Amino acid sequence: MGSVAFENLTAIELGALLAALALPEGTAHAIGMAKPLGLGAIKVSPALTLIDRNRRYGSWADDGKDAAAVDGFRSAFSNAIIDHARATAETSGGEGLWGIARLDALRVLLQYPPKVSRDETRYLKIQGGDAERYRNANEFRYRPVLPTPHFVANATEPEWNDIAAVPKPSSSAATGKRPPAVHQRKEVDNNEIVDVVVRNETTKKGGLTFDIGLTKQVGVLATSKTLPEELRLPGTKLKMRVRSGGKTPQLEWIDPSAPPPAAPPKPKGGGARHK
Repeated sequence: MGSVAFENLTAIELGALLAALALPEGTAHAIGMAKPLGLGAIKVSPALTLIDRNRRYGSWADDGKDAAAVDGFRSAFSNAIIDHARATAETSGGEGLWGIARLDALRVLLQYPPKVSRDETRYLKIQGGDAERYRNANEFRYRPVLPTPHFVANATEPEWNDIAAVPKPSSSAATGKRPPAVHQRKEVDNNEIVDVVVRNETTKKGGLTFDIGLTKQVGVLATSKTLPEELRLPGTKLKMRVRSGGKTPQLEWIDPSAPPPAAPPKPKGGGARHK
């Protein structure tokens, strides 16, 4: 049995402490490491004891302790948060404190027993990862933006009025297949093959510009003569090779009908001879 000592808390502040300890039914705290394996899951059932200091220090026999009901303090906190959510038009998909969308997302994260497979909540891998979903066996390589808890649990996603863009369940979720992770990177690498889209805007010299997938970068053609006229229309999707990276990457169009480049010839006779 553990204890938490406090002093000089308002009713709302004490209610916040109690709400953090006593979670909704079907959830549990996750303490320590190996959370994806379900380790460290604990249930807390708080009991409140208040101390009357005047009684405690006014008598040798009275410690001033009294058991107190928690409902009044929890209600004070819940009402304050709900009023704030309504005043700020925060997303709410249900009744009460845990009906607020961001707290409902926390509830989904803390579900116990877990309702999703272990593979969906495991740690990302540095080696031997899912290269199809994460573009690399090192799943940290491109810093993927993780989906929401509702998406992973295949639960109804809130509308999220106060958040601009949240990954939502799609048709792939309905079939039980997970889509590739969403990645957002700062820059592309040299010689990398990237998906691009022709932009409406051109350079000062009239050259084409391209939105580069998975980044916010805008690239330009290294050699404009190589791109056919029918592929220069805005909105056209292409694959290109990054000839040089940096702030404005130089791109080279990959002609799908062209034969692959020939391998460099191997030196004969075991290499060059030196006198």
